[in-house]
Amino acid sequence: MISHAEFTHLTKRAQLELTPSEMAQFHTDLERILTAFARVTEVDTTGISPMVQPGVTTNVLRTDQVQIGLPFTVLEELAPDLAQEHFRVPSLFR
Repeated sequence: MISHAEFTHLTKRAQLELTPSEMAQFHTDLERILTAFARVTEVDTTGISPMVQPGVTTNVLRTDQVQIGLPFTVLEELAPDLAQEHFRVPSLFR
C-alpha cells in the first residue's frame, strides 16, 4: 500500500530518526493501519446520513447577556501599557 520510498519520504518529512529495525517495524505497522482504514471504505453506507459527533450533543452554554463593562478610565488605570486607547501586550513572536 505504501512503498518503501514513500515511507522513507514520510519519515524524513516528520523529521524522524529511526534505526533500520525501527523503519521496518513502523513500515509494517503503518501498512496494517492503512489496510484497516481501507477496509472501512468497503462498508456499504447507503442510506446512512453523515454524523459530526458520534452521539447526541446539546448546547450546555448559557445564552449571551449584555452587561455594562468597566468605564475606560478604570481600565486605563489598570493597564500596564496604554497607547492611544489601545492596550499594549508583549509580543508572542520573536
